[in-house]
Amino acid sequence: MQNSKVIQSAKRWSFWNDNGEESDYNDTIQQLTINFKLRSTSERFKVTTVYARCSALERLELWEDLEDIASNNTIPWIVGGDFDAILDE
Repeated sequence: MQNSKVIQSAKRWSFWNDNGEESDYNDTIQQLTINFKLRSTSERFKVTTVYARCSALERLELWEDLEDIASNNTIPWIVGGDFDAILDE
């Protein structure tokens, strides 16, 4: 059986198998963060999937969300997705 979540904008989906048990999640227009516990152990980790808005101004909310998650995080965390941010030509 597969489990899934989708961010509010419906542009990013997350799927996982039964080895991971969702403990809670945080969902906004630009990101979905899910806290997991491995069923066979007590190990916990966090996964954030991103689908950022195109405008730099609109992305500020995303960066604030990620900073908030990071400041309150004590478990392993992986972040990935489409950030729409170009660092260099």
